[in-house]
Amino acid sequence: MPQFQPRDPGYADRVAATFRDESAASRRGGELTFVSPGVVGIALPYREDLAAAPCEIHRSFVAAVLDDACVLAALSLTSPGDSVTTAEYKLNFLAPATGSQVTVRAEVLRPGRSITVCRADALADGHLAARMLATLAVSRPP
Repeated sequence: MPQFQPRDPGYADRVAATFRDESAASRRGGELTFVSPGVVGIALPYREDLAAAPCEIHRSFVAAVLDDACVLAALSLTSPGDSVTTAEYKLNFLAPATGSQVTVRAEVLRPGRSITVCRADALADGHLAARMLATLAVSRPP
């Protein structure tokens, strides 16, 4: 994995604040587990209100957490004041998201001034449950 340099020395605090204030994952009990330049981790514990079946987190919640992680990974490499929005993604569900939690890791593959590409994996019960490839649009303030 390439090593990226953040443009904002306060990137980790900005990512954590965005996670807390704006992410679907935090509103559903998720936890930001790590942040480094271009890489983010999120854990989403199983809860009954997230269930598709007993001990299985519904795929829509898995998709939301993968998307959040990609946005935050891209945000970690932007300048202060920039915003990141998902332009598109391709998502493959590979297995049910069973167990006590889903753990997501997102990493930037190619950062850019206006477009960033990111990959995220969701692991559940030690297996790969889903993989996302996302294109993210970076917006700068006027």
